[in-house]
Amino acid sequence: MINERIVPHFRNYPLLSGKQNDFELFAEICDRMRRREHCNPDGLAEIVGLAGGMNPSGKRGYQPEMILQSIVR
Repeated sequence: MINERIVPHFRNYPLLSGKQNDFELFAEICDRMRRREHCNPDGLAEIVGLAGGMNPSGKRGYQPEMILQSIVR
């Protein structure tokens, strides 16, 4: 649904603020998850890294480094 509806919508009607950069990261993450890259540790680590770059001034419950430490066993 996201890859079929939401991402194309914002490709056709881009955001007019700094949120466009966050959208581009979000769209990349959605595409990687569609390709099931999150199912292997290396792919998941890359996705976590991309997500960590979104909304840099926002609050985070978990830092990307903490997430990466928990998935690398």
